[in-house]
Amino acid sequence: HLGLMRRTARTLASDATRLVNLEGTAEQRVMHAREAMRRVKAIFGVSRHLRDDRVLISSLVSAAVAGLGRSWLEERVYAGTLSVDSAQVALGAMRSMQREDLYGMRASVDGEGDIVDNWLKAEYSDEDGPAKLADFIGTLQSEGTNPADAAIAKMSRAEFDKAVVQVRQFYADNAKVWLEEDGKQQVARLAEATRNGEYGPVTARLAAVLDRAWTADEKSRREFADTVKLLEAYVANEGKLPTEMQKQTDGQ
Repeated sequence: HLGLMRRTARTLASDATRLVNLEGTAEQRVMHAREAMRRVKAIFGVSRHLRDDRVLISSLVSAAVAGLGRSWLEERVYAGTLSVDSAQVALGAMRSMQREDLYGMRASVDGEGDIVDNWLKAEYSDEDGPAKLADFIGTLQSEGTNPADAAIAKMSRAEFDKAVVQVRQFYADNAKVWLEEDGKQQVARLAEATRNGEYGPVTARLAAVLDRAWTADEKSRREFADTVKLLEAYVANEGKLPTEMQKQTDGQ
């Protein structure tokens, strides 16, 4: 459904542009602007819907969809063509989304841990589970034979069960530090710990390295906050950007 949601957001943005470019009387243009903002609000509604899936790709798409809405608004704020009423509507839509875990990325990291944990326990619970998993990993990886796969295949049932717990712990540890002030450094440290085998061979072979996801999430959250500030300044100055923001825009 993610591709469909993203296409829906693009269609909404395109239709909003069509509406604000329609000719007509002053009254008609006001009506067109209202309809356009209904579509922009719907873009943020799509983003809000996706962020609660508790799956990493959904959170990333949620951020991308919100980015479509933000870009549409910023283009018109910089051009001075967005009415104050429309800017207030946009602010309402964006403020209704605001929360600490804006795109649900922290929850998705934890959700991914649940998914992997449940899958390992459901599919590889018998005595041959370690060997089966090692064979499966070999079909996924492109670098050929890896010594870690042989180590997984030779695991006893007790060793494998411990390794599964380590996988879940890896995701839980990432979720715990995700929104901390030094989250970037902590997530990078956990990624290095995984590569060094501190979370066991199964984690090293299966778990997603999350430092890039953290960087993407932080950038998206910061940009969202910046757009809110831009709209707030635009509204406060009755449809004009403050001088310092306008200079910043000119330099982009």
